[in-house]
Amino acid sequence: MGHQQIEAFLLACRTHSEAHDRGGDLAFKNPAIAALKDDVVARMPVVELVLDRAWGRWRDYLPSPSSFSWEYARLQQVAMQGLSMLRRQAELEENLGEAGPALSAATMHPTVWQAAQSLWSSSHYGEAVGAAARSVNAMLQSKVGRRDISEWKLINESFSLDPPKPGTPRLRLMVDDGGDTFKSLHTGAIAFGQGCFKAIRNVIAHEHGDLSDPPESEALEYLASFSVLARWIERATVDK
Repeated sequence: MGHQQIEAFLLACRTHSEAHDRGGDLAFKNPAIAALKDDVVARMPVVELVLDRAWGRWRDYLPSPSSFSWEYARLQQVAMQGLSMLRRQAELEENLGEAGPALSAATMHPTVWQAAQSLWSSSHYGEAVGAAARSVNAMLQSKVGRRDISEWKLINESFSLDPPKPGTPRLRLMVDDGGDTFKSLHTGAIAFGQGCFKAIRNVIAHEHGDLSDPPESEALEYLASFSVLARWIERATVDK
């Protein structure tokens, strides 16, 4: 589906530029040619979304701006490269079999992706994960109404099996029926949340090199971890 959007955009680009060339000196005053250009511009945001999902670093390959080209020319050039990548991907899947389900950052919890998106788009993957972690922490603090502690310490207290105390509410993923499932859910949420903040967020914030700036595929998995944690926090009820 994505390659069809790019193909339609490239066709619209060619149609407009060729019509403009044929129109000569009067082309800029021709409403039909202006409409063709408007169609190209309207397609640009969709193409950018397709490229975001198929080729995260496409902006790194944009050519330098030129005052002698159409405003869509830079995207047109990189879209041709993206289309080639999409076609080759389809060929590989046809010849080798499907690679399995793809993980898309855009489908993650909004608390995670909205915090990470701008940094991710500029290929600052470690910083994007750090921003997502801070956003989930703020979400947790707001949920339980606490600012005195944060991150893994707040995870511990929020999902604790102990009953709530004044100023220390609990998050409940299900009704406490005294069963093993209730205990597993909440002790598991504590362990998982600790892992997110200790092994991911803290390492990215305080270390250097590969530990602080993981490759794109690994960083995407980190975002997915915080997305799971955000969904649990959102779904939980507050027990005061």
